[in-house]
Amino acid sequence: MRVMKFGGSSLRNAAALREVGRIVDEARQSEPVAVVVSAFAGVTDGLLEAADSALEDYGHTQEVFGGLHSRHLTTIEELIPATTRSRIMADIQVLFNNLEDVLHGVHLVRECSPSTRDLIVSFGERLSARITARWLSSLNLNAEFVDSRPLILTSERQGMTIVNIDESFRRLRKGLKPDSCVPVVTGFIASDAAGITTTLGRNGSDYSATLLGAALGASCVELWTDVDGIFSSDPNLIPSAKVIDHMTFEEAQEMAYFGAQIVHPQALQPAAERGIPVAIRNTFNSTHPGTMIAPNGSLPEQPVRGITTINDVALVNVEGSGMIGLLGVAGRLFSALAAKAVNVIMISQASSEHSICFVTRSCELTSAVEAVKEEFATELESRLIQRVEEVDNLAALSIIGTRMRGTIGLSGRFFGALGAQGVNVVAISQGSSERNISIVVSEQDAAKALRSVHTAFGLDGAGASHAEA
Repeated sequence: MRVMKFGGSSLRNAAALREVGRIVDEARQSEPVAVVVSAFAGVTDGLLEAADSALEDYGHTQEVFGGLHSRHLTTIEELIPATTRSRIMADIQVLFNNLEDVLHGVHLVRECSPSTRDLIVSFGERLSARITARWLSSLNLNAEFVDSRPLILTSERQGMTIVNIDESFRRLRKGLKPDSCVPVVTGFIASDAAGITTTLGRNGSDYSATLLGAALGASCVELWTDVDGIFSSDPNLIPSAKVIDHMTFEEAQEMAYFGAQIVHPQALQPAAERGIPVAIRNTFNSTHPGTMIAPNGSLPEQPVRGITTINDVALVNVEGSGMIGLLGVAGRLFSALAAKAVNVIMISQASSEHSICFVTRSCELTSAVEAVKEEFATELESRLIQRVEEVDNLAALSIIGTRMRGTIGLSGRFFGALGAQGVNVVAISQGSSERNISIVVSEQDAAKALRSVHTAFGLDGAGASHAEA
């Protein structure tokens, strides 16, 4: 059994949906299939815009609502034969009537709680899944719309939405029967114990797909998008970047965390835990094999598989001779940052314990500095800590690969390539797994650093490819 998830770019219009239908039909010839869908491209942003404007400018809300309504009805008219269109038109109209009621309620009370926002954005997937199911049924695929909210149970812990894995798996196994039909499941949305709609966050539809695949013991989870796979680096910055045909879960998670936007690390976890391969495929170039993410197996000799960058980051350096031997400094530091909801991208500490620095998003720099100064106010006053230094306009660059571990001379090649281009390294961080070396450089040097390192490790040609390595 195969799980096939189609993102918003794969569902952007009737022509794209026709291609989705062809791909699903072809897959269904050989094995049972379950389909997971995102909202149509741009619809989630439109729903959030409608929700926000309903607080003050209901006229704009009605304009956005009208555009969304017209777009979905037009897609149905272009896609579904007139003789079988009436039922889906009625179903979609009911959903839009409900959405209009919720938006009007937000306008009346001048309040839009997080749970209300989740409810509003859920309409995107509920609309796209119904239309996709109707389209697949018109192709004689016996497709059925499935609302994922009763099937995926979540709870909130420390401000985060957490999936109850065991109970969700039980519900998914009971509620989905891919052998007898093609279930078309809403991605991204779930519900809590009280039945209130929740969402799974960034790349939530990918997470829905891997949860479904893990629950049903799928042979593979395919994430269909509008690119050929995961590239050795951002092809917008490095035109010579190549698609990585095979990679481990650890490599994919590292690349996702450090800037690759194709899949979120959390979304891979259910599949990784059960050894289910995850494929990244292109809906509009379906003959391309894409990238296959799988458990450790045969790997190319190339140690570095990919290079990522994160722009708009800042560094905070906490420095002082009084920190040497002072117990609990790191614990206090990161607890204070967590209390301010500051996410730490990377950390580095001198072995002398004289300083510790961390990197965060530039937009969180002010909060990060406030957290440090508040937590260590006594130490700053007594000069145990001499200064809290902040440096903005930086970029984080990471080289990633499973075979980096134990490779002699790799760091020399890395820093040699940077030195040859006159790139100054502000901070360095490496985990004990040796799958990742991360550095911080000036943002103005980021593109130059990326190009030089990409070339130094042979990723401009066959270096990124499993087949050609």
